[in-house]
Amino acid sequence: MSKAYYDNLNRLDILTNPSNYAWNSLLYYIQFSQEEILSVKEWIEVRELIKFQESVTKLFLQEHFQKEIDDCLEVDWTDVDKYVK
Repeated sequence: MSKAYYDNLNRLDILTNPSNYAWNSLLYYIQFSQEEILSVKEWIEVRELIKFQESVTKLFLQEHFQKEIDDCLEVDWTDVDKYVK
C-alpha cells in the first residue's frame, strides 16, 4: 500500500474499527495523538509505535507501555532513547 492509500483512510473509522487495519503500517504512515494511541493500545505493535509516532514521549511510554517494552524481544529502552524525542 502507498502513502496515498493511507492518506485517504477515514480516521474515525480507523479508531472505531481498529481490527480492520494493519497497525504496523498505519503507525508508519499516519501520526496519532497520545489519546488516540491509548484508545487502540491493544492493536499497536510497540516497535512501530516507538520508531514512527512523533507524539510519544519517554514518559508516555513509561506510564502506558512499560510492561510491553520490558517484555518485548524486538525493542528495549535503548531503542526508546534512540527514536523518541
